[in-house]
Amino acid sequence: MRIFSYLLIITAAVIFYFSIKFGFDLKTAFYTLFLLVAWSVCCYFLYKFYDDMGYPKIWFYLFFGILLSFCFYPLLEFYSFKPITYNWLDWIGFNEENVSNQNEQKWFGRSYGKFGITVIFSLVAIIIQLLFDNDD
Repeated sequence: MRIFSYLLIITAAVIFYFSIKFGFDLKTAFYTLFLLVAWSVCCYFLYKFYDDMGYPKIWFYLFFGILLSFCFYPLLEFYSFKPITYNWLDWIGFNEENVSNQNEQKWFGRSYGKFGITVIFSLVAIIIQLLFDNDD
């Protein structure tokens, strides 16, 4: 459990660093971090039950790869509407009313873009399972 808490602290630090460096707001960073924590807790506890049932592990990796892609949907939504004039006050939340969503939504914020990213995550999860997991 200590390793899980260390990974959580490192993940939080990376997300908040990226939120400052690449300009997504603090609310999106907290929501993304919450989804990643919920995903990792589900993976940790459900893998024990799934492993005892005797099903092939490829289904576990596929399902949780798809769920991992859902964790990044808040970032995709934010960046699909992100205006050019985004600054530190917007990151903290003081100028939220100045962030306008009048820009056209980019492809990765639409449903087909999200579906494509989900397919990529599921393929990567299957490849990881095939390469690194010994499923006897």
